[in-house]
Amino acid sequence: MNISLSGLSLNFKKSLVELLVQVHSDLKNDYLKSNNFRSANGVHFYKWDKLNTSCLNGEVEDVIAFLNKRSSWEFVTLFEPISGTMITLMNENNLERRAIQFGKTKQPHYIHAYSNFNPSINEMPSGHPMSYQRELLPLSEDEEWNRKTIKLQMELVGDRFNEVKQHVVVSFKNHHGAVAKVTCIKYSQEMVALAEEDWSEFINLPYLDESAENAESPVTPDQPKNVVALSKKNNVIKLREKYKPNNSDED
Repeated sequence: MNISLSGLSLNFKKSLVELLVQVHSDLKNDYLKSNNFRSANGVHFYKWDKLNTSCLNGEVEDVIAFLNKRSSWEFVTLFEPISGTMITLMNENNLERRAIQFGKTKQPHYIHAYSNFNPSINEMPSGHPMSYQRELLPLSEDEEWNRKTIKLQMELVGDRFNEVKQHVVVSFKNHHGAVAKVTCIKYSQEMVALAEEDWSEFINLPYLDESAENAESPVTPDQPKNVVALSKKNNVIKLREKYKPNNSDED
């Protein structure tokens, strides 16, 4: 039983993190003047549109990108064909909410459906570190929920269904308008984390001018190491705040 995150190349990890950083560094008004989107989530979700468009344009190495539609929302799914790994992207806060909502909503989220490609906690052998979850979280079968997730899973994946061996989520967390953390997580079918990798080491924030590269400002205790000298860019922060939408789901 495979619960590891093996199979994803270093090139893929680096290029995806680089893209996440780039997207969240764009200033909205400048970007919208010179770019068109390939997905239809609208101006208020321009960062997701930028992310979708970049993935569809092949800016992430070693993967195939395809656009999915769920209700009025469009999102990109990435597929690494050699290892059979399907990858989805999600804001860390949203991902935590979806994990808590497993089995509790009228309709499953696509992340619940994709987790069906991974092992169930109930399949863990006795004595395995994850097997204790069966006692902490009595996982009774919900036939209606299972039917809905399987149906959605097949609808979203289509012809690639038999090629997928596992699913992982790449989550990201923002700090002062920039990406400060990127994590790859493999969930069980019940949305319990089976394996996790921290990809934050690949973050390299691109500042709008080169002066930040020579800045000697120390990292304050409440400031992630990847945001050094960002305090000197007050004008940039103000612009980002000005164009930040009220709906936090954008990130």
